[in-house]
Amino acid sequence: MFFPIFAAYDAVFYTGCPNKVYEIRSCWCYGVVVDFGFTWLSKEKARIQKYVSNAIGFTFAASSNYFLNRWWTFHSNNPELAIEYSRFLFFSVIGLGMNTMVIWFLVNKRNNNFYISKLFAIGIVTVWNFFVNLMFTFV
Repeated sequence: MFFPIFAAYDAVFYTGCPNKVYEIRSCWCYGVVVDFGFTWLSKEKARIQKYVSNAIGFTFAASSNYFLNRWWTFHSNNPELAIEYSRFLFFSVIGLGMNTMVIWFLVNKRNNNFYISKLFAIGIVTVWNFFVNLMFTFV
């Protein structure tokens, strides 16, 4: 198909829609808890700089979400685990950059709370991560 995003949309919402949406939401919720948990521990308890703490939380969430998404959401049986995980990490690093830019903008230019900004950034990056992983990682 010329526009892969439409193929991805069709794959999610027209083939196994109820289960796929439930799986995506469950993984997202789990990722948010992991992300916020490690970010909060790093920032508030270990007193690590907020953007470094954000990267720590994001990294733990992305790594755990890889295995959840591989097993549950996308049901991947790809024997090339290292290649698949490398693709996932590549897109996660781009997602981390997007996440950090959104947080930075909302905190520094709009004077929003760090954690509210982080939640908003997670929402944006989750959608992007899902579609790039559907189209390129778990194919």
